[in-house]
Amino acid sequence: MAELEGQITLDEWMQWKEDIRRKLKETAGNFVYIGCRLRQIRDSGMLDGAADIFEFAQREYGLSKSTTSRFIAVNERFADPYNPLLIKEEFENIGSSKLSEMLTLPDSECALITEKTTVKEIRDLKAFNKEAETLENVEESTGAAVATSQQLDDEPEEKPADYTALQKCIIEYFQDKQTMLDKALEQIRGQRWKEAFETVNPSGYASCKKGLCFLFMYEYSRGVAYKLMTEQAPVNMSWEDYLKDIEEIYGQQSWEEFYGKTKEEPKKPEEPEKKEKQTQPEEPQKPEQRTIHSVEPSIPEPDPIPEEEPERTPKENTPEEPEQQLPGQMEVVNTDMDMEEVKEKSEDQAPDQVDILVKLDELKQYVCTENWRKFAEELDALLKIAKEKEDEA
Repeated sequence: MAELEGQITLDEWMQWKEDIRRKLKETAGNFVYIGCRLRQIRDSGMLDGAADIFEFAQREYGLSKSTTSRFIAVNERFADPYNPLLIKEEFENIGSSKLSEMLTLPDSECALITEKTTVKEIRDLKAFNKEAETLENVEESTGAAVATSQQLDDEPEEKPADYTALQKCIIEYFQDKQTMLDKALEQIRGQRWKEAFETVNPSGYASCKKGLCFLFMYEYSRGVAYKLMTEQAPVNMSWEDYLKDIEEIYGQQSWEEFYGKTKEEPKKPEEPEKKEKQTQPEEPQKPEQRTIHSVEPSIPEPDPIPEEEPERTPKENTPEEPEQQLPGQMEVVNTDMDMEEVKEKSEDQAPDQVDILVKLDELKQYVCTENWRKFAEELDALLKIAKEKEDEA
């Protein structure tokens, strides 16, 4: 087949197109491969009638302009210079989303990123760099950097002010790791460096940002690296040197002695809850109990109900009150009997006594339903009966 402009054959061009289509359906690890093919089509000028590579990618594959731009940029930044279809070896296990975030990082900081680094950590590092750009004159004086560090850090005032930026970051890292620090300090004081490394960094990767320092901890063979706002390039150090720095901070103190905390402190917030629980059961006892005497003082207050008497006379045979009373329920003492009970007792009592008991039962119902108008009428009638009986006597 005849060669086209740029020494590209039609077969090659068709292969590039199909490569992109196939790789889009595969894993994100093909980001560099796709970017390479897009670059080749862009550089060949064979856009199949499209105005530019972005219109071509949108029409052929449904890719947005920003996505197409990222494919090409990732390839230009992270592809193997000897084979642009492949990614550089040091980045081959890093996902495409991380590679996209790394596009604005300098090469020295890209070296800090591993497959265990998260997208959030990369964004935090980029924000850290922007924050460094806002600091004034920190590059010229270490003293100025320390002063700025003291403003950014929120260490307690009683702590020494002469810690380095790295040491302040270490203090922040161990602030909520009591068991880890106490165990590591014991191993460090015995110069058991490998054991201390496994205690401090059990997963083989960790990071921490505090003030002027962004700290990265890797495998034992790679060591530790940290980036300072006052320095352009990250600083690398061995695990042994890093662990010695930890020992210099804490000396012979334990976690509790250094941070001034106790294990019992987390229990303090529970005390107000206990007080609330103790006061809650008292609230249902507040509703006021009512009797006929409390409504009409002219009626004598009833005698208290005897507790658990095995034998009772007919006059004392008062039904037991319920064990529990609902909040807001009105209580009528010595009148808690229904009409059927009154009728049963009427057989052994005089008619006028029965009439009074019936009236009392009606009064109880009006009190319970808070029908005060009927209560007043019936009470007036009852008082008249009582007065008549008193006159007859």
